[in-house]
Amino acid sequence: MKTRMVNKDFDTSFPHPLPPAKSMLEEGGRSNLAHLYRSVPLPPSAFLGGRGRGKEVKKIHGFTLIELLIVMIIISITASIAVITISANPRKQYETFATELTNTILLAEQEAMLRPATLGLGFTSHSYQFYIREQNPETHETIWSPLSQTGFKEHKFPSNMQLTLKINNEIVPPNAEPALIIPPSNDLTPFVILIGKYQEKPYYQIIGKANGEVSSEEARSEK
Repeated sequence: MKTRMVNKDFDTSFPHPLPPAKSMLEEGGRSNLAHLYRSVPLPPSAFLGGRGRGKEVKKIHGFTLIELLIVMIIISITASIAVITISANPRKQYETFATELTNTILLAEQEAMLRPATLGLGFTSHSYQFYIREQNPETHETIWSPLSQTGFKEHKFPSNMQLTLKINNEIVPPNAEPALIIPPSNDLTPFVILIGKYQEKPYYQIIGKANGEVSSEEARSEK
């Protein structure tokens, strides 16, 4: 009776014990043996050299150097395009400012009608501010109080920008006093606000009509 010797160092956790290599060679040659060894799944310990069994390999996630370089290149290209666009169209900031101020004046008309109250717009050489006409509770005098709401509070514009307010075709000095009056009825005194570079011809203008319509357009060159 033959007895089989069992190797105590053999890993019993191995899912599929391999048959003897000799029998595989006799049945199908080296090709069958190589195919079997490739098809049999190996335990995780086979890749860890027998160490670290039962421990999960932690994956470290992060950005590679190539990914960071790609992001930096995209940012530089975007910044270059923005600079080129601004340089190619220097009047863009004046157009944007004219549109924003026009919308703010239209919003002030709605505010005056809803309160109801009389609002005013005053200019300085570097800013504009919306006011509300109120009565002083102590002296009962009518005063102009600056509004602190977003959009109506003091707004400063670039030092190289110049605003000129014309009412009845006369230039109003920028002394910060409310010169453009916005009543609850929205009946405006016709006005024109010229916007452009300091000491140069205006690029854009805001036109206010007696019926309350306010719009912006390119300034017409005087002939």
